[in-house]
Amino acid sequence: MKKIKRHWLIMFVLILVIMSIINYSNRYVENMKRNNRKQQDFITNCQNGTIENKEFCEQVMKDIDIHNDFYAMMTDVLVFGIRFINPTAFILIVFPTLVNLCKILKRKYILHALTRESYKEFLINFLKTAYKYIWFLPLIAIIIISICIMNTSIHPSISLEYDTSMWYAETIKQPILFILIYILNIIIYSFSFINLAVIIVRKHHNLIIATILSILVYIGIELFFELIINNLLFGLVFKSELGYLFNIMNIFTFSDQFGIPTLLLFSFSMLLLSSIGVYLSYRKKENLVIACEKNH
Repeated sequence: MKKIKRHWLIMFVLILVIMSIINYSNRYVENMKRNNRKQQDFITNCQNGTIENKEFCEQVMKDIDIHNDFYAMMTDVLVFGIRFINPTAFILIVFPTLVNLCKILKRKYILHALTRESYKEFLINFLKTAYKYIWFLPLIAIIIISICIMNTSIHPSISLEYDTSMWYAETIKQPILFILIYILNIIIYSFSFINLAVIIVRKHHNLIIATILSILVYIGIELFFELIINNLLFGLVFKSELGYLFNIMNIFTFSDQFGIPTLLLFSFSMLLLSSIGVYLSYRKKENLVIACEKNH
């Protein structure tokens, strides 16, 4: 019970997100069942000769063994059900993280910690606190995938036949590999998002200011990618669509337009750059101590 109280904010947000996922998933499943019943009625009527349209009946009988797959359902859930998840993923994981980090720095914990431990040990504990909620976004992904798999088939029959998935055929032909890489990519993004918050909170220990600045920097990076990298550099100079890859607001979309290796290369690059930023921000003990001493 004490642990739940300490983490009430992240638990509250998690419950809200899960309820949204379940609510839309239930509606999708009910609609899927209605469509299946209609299809079964059509099959029965075609077999009994009630429907005389041969082309229609041939198509109905052709689709008799095709069942909804989890790619089609997952696409529908992400695009129409919880479309808020992509633009809000950053704040969902960063705000609870900043609550803890601002508390540590605002209360000048470092001044007492350095009397009994090294600066390196303090940073390790500080980063452990920062990455405490690294599981949040991957857990949401696992819940979405699990619900979709439980209600559909893991074989991509519908998506391959009717192109109902947002992902390419080569990507979805290996479901287990897809799931593992999908979750891995979200883990990488989560580390990058938290790293950005850790960089911001280095100089701004007030929760409201740190949160606002984190969001502004996050939006600024996305605008830089969209306007400078995509439109200007790749669009006008290189005449290439590769610039669409530079997007940090599509974490759950998992855009494989340019292939999985290219997507992961971008994700790892963002993680590397943000990690370097964390290192440069905290490498000098004196600067952090002075910043904390200024807190009232």
